[in-house]
Amino acid sequence: MLKIEHLSKTYRKHKALNDCSFEAKAHEIHGILGQNGCGKSTLFKSIMGLIDPDQGEIYFKGTKVSFKDRKRFGYMPEQRSLFMDLTVLEQALFLGELKGMDQEQIRIRLEQLTQLLKFEKELSTKIVHLSKGQQQKLQLILAFLHDPDVLILDEPLNGLDYFSVQLFMQVLRKWASEGKLILISSHQMDFMDELCTHVLVLNKGTIIQQGELNVLAQQEAVCISINADSNWQGLSNTHVNVEDKGSNVEFRYADLNEAKRMVIRMSKERSITRLNLHTPSMSEYLEFE
Repeated sequence: MLKIEHLSKTYRKHKALNDCSFEAKAHEIHGILGQNGCGKSTLFKSIMGLIDPDQGEIYFKGTKVSFKDRKRFGYMPEQRSLFMDLTVLEQALFLGELKGMDQEQIRIRLEQLTQLLKFEKELSTKIVHLSKGQQQKLQLILAFLHDPDVLILDEPLNGLDYFSVQLFMQVLRKWASEGKLILISSHQMDFMDELCTHVLVLNKGTIIQQGELNVLAQQEAVCISINADSNWQGLSNTHVNVEDKGSNVEFRYADLNEAKRMVIRMSKERSITRLNLHTPSMSEYLEFE
């Protein structure tokens, strides 16, 4: 559905993107990951047509992306782009009309989205009086106001509390299940672990890792976590690594079958009251330099 081919962009001497290529389809949520300055925002702005790449092409539904295609994209930038002196309704009417919606469509859609995202503030409230978390919710509402096919979210979880993050993820998974394609960047790796179907890791503008999250995880070691106050010393001599994680100790095995055998062995140790077999978290197996 969306195909990026050999995209590069240089600002003076800084290589923001270096020969980046990947594909993303409907129903998928792609996490675009990397440290600050790795090229995430440059990639998003290139896809949206806000900057021109030095080389490379962007395709949507098999043809070069056009201005008309980008009308079917929803974009939430990292920096809030709201008119603070407008009310919630006024901001929605302004952006909705730019997307070709009439006022009745905007009002109906806005009511649906504010209910979905539990945005309780009155539509007559000025944006300047909203909290940071409420402004962040509003930005997502506005990005999805015209029901786009592609949703591009740059650090959308910033400023949100735990419950709002959980609600965001629930809504994004719902939209993906309905056929939307979602690209999202975030520094909150634990939440990305729960949300994404695919990941792409950027380092200094270059893609260093990409693929389906489940496949990448299965290529890595398997972990067994047990309570640290158990008699775990000497229980295993086949692990490739053991790590102290506070109240837990985590053993890592290169082979799944060996890990399963150790689960059976550990389950017989009475001092072990917590036992969990799992793949490493995203932050543990993705490469960041």
